[in-house]
Amino acid sequence: MSSEIQPPRHSKHLRPHQMSPLKDDAEYISVSIVGSDNSGQAASRLLFEDVQLRRVHLSDTRIKRVRMVDTTIDSSDLSGAVWEAAHLRRIAFFACRLLGLQLVESELQDILFRGCNLTGALFTSSFSKNIRFERCALREASFESASLEEAHFMDCDLTGADLEAQTSRGPTFERRT
Repeated sequence: MSSEIQPPRHSKHLRPHQMSPLKDDAEYISVSIVGSDNSGQAASRLLFEDVQLRRVHLSDTRIKRVRMVDTTIDSSDLSGAVWEAAHLRRIAFFACRLLGLQLVESELQDILFRGCNLTGALFTSSFSKNIRFERCALREASFESASLEEAHFMDCDLTGADLEAQTSRGPTFERRT
């Protein structure tokens, strides 16, 4: 039996916040960020905790050691983003554009991708525990040398995807009729 994905835990009242240009060691805690464009920026050691991101553009960002906990990312664009050594826990992605997203040598736990386009995404050498993809495009995505523990793919397009991952449980594939 599979474990349920633990959803992000959000405070009742998140403060509206405008994201300024990314800078090293920046922290975003208990905030809601809507409509920000930080495309093409680079930073290290960012912290997102108890955050809601909506219509945020982080495409082509280069971020090392980002830590995200209890974060919801909705209708946002992270295409071409390269996030090395990321630590993501209790994150939900809804209807996001994640073309070519690279989560290299990252740790992912309790992650939900729903209705996202992850064509060409790379999860190379990442460790994932309890990750779920629902109605996602994962064409040409790569999980090479990744550790997938309790990974679930429901109604996903996996055309050309490299699922040569090391798995202890899973992945499981489901198709609703």
